[in-house]
Amino acid sequence: MDRRHFFALSTATAAGATGLASGGAHAAEKTIAEKTGGATRPGELTLWYPRPASEWLEALPIGNGRLGAMVFGGTDTERLQFNEDTVWAGGPYDPANPQGPSNLPEIRRRVFAGEWAGAQALVDSTFMGNPLSELPYQTVGDLRLTFSSQGEVSGYRRELDIDSAVTSVRYTQGGVTYRREVIASHPDQVIALRLTADTPGAISFTAAFDSPQSVTGSSPDRITVAIDGTGQTRSGVTGQVRFRALARARVEGGTVNSESGKLTVAGADSVTLLVSIGTSYTDFSNATGDHAARAAAPLDAASDIPFTTLCKRHTDDYRRLFRRVTLDLGSTDAARLPTDERVRNFASASDPQLVALYYQFGGIC
Repeated sequence: MDRRHFFALSTATAAGATGLASGGAHAAEKTIAEKTGGATRPGELTLWYPRPASEWLEALPIGNGRLGAMVFGGTDTERLQFNEDTVWAGGPYDPANPQGPSNLPEIRRRVFAGEWAGAQALVDSTFMGNPLSELPYQTVGDLRLTFSSQGEVSGYRRELDIDSAVTSVRYTQGGVTYRREVIASHPDQVIALRLTADTPGAISFTAAFDSPQSVTGSSPDRITVAIDGTGQTRSGVTGQVRFRALARARVEGGTVNSESGKLTVAGADSVTLLVSIGTSYTDFSNATGDHAARAAAPLDAASDIPFTTLCKRHTDDYRRLFRRVTLDLGSTDAARLPTDERVRNFASASDPQLVALYYQFGGIC
C-alpha cells in the first residue's frame, strides 16, 4: 500500500468518513481474501461503508509502492484517482545559492559579534537553497467510468479488505447486481479493475482520463485510452517529468471501442480494465526516460492474464509481508457495523477489534 494512501485512509477512518450515513449491521460478503485462503475471520480486517465516497478522504486506497489509486465506488459514475511516485513538478535542478560562499565570512562575523538577527537575515537572503521549498508531488489524474444503468440502488456495500489489499463495491440497480473489484499489483505493476454482473450483457459504460496537469488524450488502439502529460513548472523550475497513463479493456461478451480518448464498452458480461503508468524519471539528475515504453511494457505483459491469476499473484505477494504480524484483542457486536459508525461510537462503546484494525493499517504501508 502506497504511504500517501495509508495517510489518506487513516484520516478517512478517524475523521473524514464520519460524513457517511450509517447503514446498520450487514452480513459479511464473501471476498477474494476468503476465496484465496484468508486465515482471518470474515470481515475482521475489512473497512466497509454503505454508500459511495462523496469526497477524496472517504475514497478507499490501493497501492503497490509505485502506483496508487483512490477508489470512490460510485454507482452512476466511478472515479479512480491515480498516483505514480515519480510524478513531481519541476525537474532536475541545482538548488545551491551562488551567493552563499561569498557571504559566509560576513555571516560568521555577525555570529561571533552577537549580531544574531543580522546573521539570520543574511543566511535567509543569500545562503538558503533556491527555491527555498521542495517542489510538490503531483497526481496523474482520474479515470472516470460513466455507466448506462440508472435507477434506484439497493444493497450497496463498499469495502477494503486489508488482509488481501482488494477494494470492492457491490450493489443492485435495475434488478441487476453489479460487483467491482480493484487491485494494485506489485508483481505485474498494473492496477486492475474487474466488473461483473449477475445478468449477461448488463455492463455498459464509457471511460476517459482527466487530469489537473496539462495533458493530451488519445486512443492508441481500439481497446485502449491514454493521456500524455508533463509535471507543472513551479518556483521557476520548468516541468520536465513526462508521464503516460494507459487504460485497456478486455471484455467477455459485448463490444469495446476506443476513439478520440474515450473508451466505450457495450453489452458486456464482464470486463477487466487494466491501468498502467510510466514516467520519464530515471534519477534525481535525469528525467529523459521513455515514459511511453515504460507505460506500455507492463500493460502488454498483463493484457492476456486472467483477472483471477492477476489477483492471486497480487494477494500471495502482499500476504507474504502483511501476515508477518497478527493482533487479536477480541471482538464485540460493534464489529458488524460500518466502519464510520464504529469510529463515531468508539468513545462510548466497547470495540477492541477496531483498535486491531487500525493497528493493522500500519501493516499496509
